[in-house]
Amino acid sequence: MAADTPLHNSPLHAVSDTAPPPPPRWSAVQAAREAGVSRSTIHEALKSGRLQAAKDDHGQWRITPQALIDAGFRTGKPTKPPHQAAPSAGAGDDAPVSAEVHRLTVELVRAQTDARVLEVERDTERRLRAMVEAERDVLRRQLEAAPTAAPSASQPVEIPPGGIHSPVSAEPPQANVGKWRRVWNILLHG
Repeated sequence: MAADTPLHNSPLHAVSDTAPPPPPRWSAVQAAREAGVSRSTIHEALKSGRLQAAKDDHGQWRITPQALIDAGFRTGKPTKPPHQAAPSAGAGDDAPVSAEVHRLTVELVRAQTDARVLEVERDTERRLRAMVEAERDVLRRQLEAAPTAAPSASQPVEIPPGGIHSPVSAEPPQANVGKWRRVWNILLHG
């Protein structure tokens, strides 16, 4: 060093004269990102008094890294904002389990839906069967109560051309023919 160069202008003197920069102060959101936890976890720690911090002029929390460490949080584990968050090591371990839980939940819902559909189908079938049986019983009673005009064994039965169910008949139409055909079909075919 030259004698005419003052000591306070030397680089060594400048370093020793300056105070260390103040530690960073983070908002609750920034502190949560740095600690790798949710914002609600930081707020709970602040409410309980476990995490010491002060509010600035705008009412925002200002939290130092040392305060996070003192409260039991690990700093230096920053997370990305939620829309860019990559799964952490812990979440990666849970991801296959979550996928399996989701798959099983979907399978359970499908099975429950299938069971409900089968139950509804069985119930509908029971009701339809009961209705058919009730109608068959009514028709049987009507048939049994109707006067019998069955031909005797000595009288030949005339079958119209085209068979019994022929729409064209030489005989004049009789009352309730359609009703008796329905009764006959139900009795024959169940």
